[in-house]
Amino acid sequence: MNQYNCPLCNRAITILQGAREVICPSCGNVIPLQAPASNPRIRRPKYQIGMLLILIAILAGVWVCVGSGDSGKSQPQAAFVPASSWIEDIGGEPHAANAGRVSFTLYQFNSDDTVRIVNTKLIPGDGGTTTNIWSPWLRPGDEMLDVDFINAVLISQYSYEEEYHGRLDTCYNYAVKAWDDHYGYDMLTARGYLHVRETDRLISIGSDPQDYYSQDIAAVAVPLGADITSIYDYQPYRHITLYEWDVFYYDTTDITSHVSIHITYIPGEDAPPLDWAEVEELR
Repeated sequence: MNQYNCPLCNRAITILQGAREVICPSCGNVIPLQAPASNPRIRRPKYQIGMLLILIAILAGVWVCVGSGDSGKSQPQAAFVPASSWIEDIGGEPHAANAGRVSFTLYQFNSDDTVRIVNTKLIPGDGGTTTNIWSPWLRPGDEMLDVDFINAVLISQYSYEEEYHGRLDTCYNYAVKAWDDHYGYDMLTARGYLHVRETDRLISIGSDPQDYYSQDIAAVAVPLGADITSIYDYQPYRHITLYEWDVFYYDTTDITSHVSIHITYIPGEDAPPLDWAEVEELR
């Protein structure tokens, strides 16, 4: 029970606990009574709890997203990475080995679309003997422009022709006197192994299985001024930047079927000729 005084007649009125209004028995005044104050520690609307949980989840999600992006090694973003960065990531360790017979070929693709092809052999016991060297097969229009011999002197040469996919390809056989076990040729061709297209260039080099050489390595060199757009099919095991050239090394020693090396690029500024012996040594 509570006591309450009427504001009009000041009559003392006894009211029940929890009543919301009372009528004064003297003047008939209807007196509204103030509702009991709610206890904020007990009355928690359910939606407030739900919103609190949602807010906690959102904040946790933001923390997870930020944390996962802030790693020790950031991930490259394709839109901002220079075109050459993916080439640098190829890396790779050298495969150089002089045990047994070794064949090494350098394909140097010049900006004027001429292609330098250097092929050397390391064959124990060949030094001081007369032996044969074969040029690559050249398509019509890819003719040889010049050839020099490495640690050897030319005795005679013959050309051979063979039909391939409806065209007549040419190959040269050189009989040479080798001065050393390490010998070969340095040849300049019009565009050997290069397809000249309207907007770019396609390098296409095929290789077949062999069991004669203990190591069979090819190096493909493109000027740094060129924009290399793709490297596909058979992949290089090693990439280096040598002076003003990108050099890609391919190991075809143990292939069991025909493979194709393909690189596309947009020509740029030319670069001074490579020292083939240095390229070979870094294989």
